[in-house]
Amino acid sequence: MKTQFSNGFLDRILPTYGNQRENIPIYDSTQKMFLSNTYTSESGNMYYKGLRFSERLVMVEHVGLYKNWTYIDEVEIYAFDGNQMTLIGKKKFDKQFYNPETIKSEVMGLTFDYLKTQMTLSGAAGTDESLNAMTIELVEDTYENPGRRKISHH
Repeated sequence: MKTQFSNGFLDRILPTYGNQRENIPIYDSTQKMFLSNTYTSESGNMYYKGLRFSERLVMVEHVGLYKNWTYIDEVEIYAFDGNQMTLIGKKKFDKQFYNPETIKSEVMGLTFDYLKTQMTLSGAAGTDESLNAMTIELVEDTYENPGRRKISHH
C-alpha cells in the first residue's frame, strides 16, 4: 500500500533539483547535534547553529567554517519555562578554534552557575558536589542521541 503525502510536504523536505529545501534541522551523529540555519556568506564562509537538547536543557552552538578551520562564535543554554525557552547562560568566543571539550566545559560552568544561583535564591539546601553531579547529568543528557533516548524510554 502506498502512503499518501501532499506534494507540499515532499517539496519542503525533498525538493526537486534547483529548488530550496525547507530549513529543517538534520541530525549529525558525528557531532552529536542537529544542524540548523546553515548558510554560506558572500565571501564563501559557511555558518550554522548546532542544537543539542534534552528534556530540561537546550544548547545552541553558533559555528563558522572558514577555509579549512572551524570556529565557535557563541554558545547559549536555554531552560524550559512552561511553553517557552528561557536563556540561562551565554558565552561569546572571539572566533576561537572549535574544540568540543572546551565548549562542553563552558556549558558545564554556565549550567553550574545557573543552578547555584537558583539554589541560593530559592533557599534550597545543597552542596557544590551535588550541584556538580546534577550539572554533569543535565549537560550529558544533551549529548545523547535523541533517537536512542526515545527508544530507551519506551
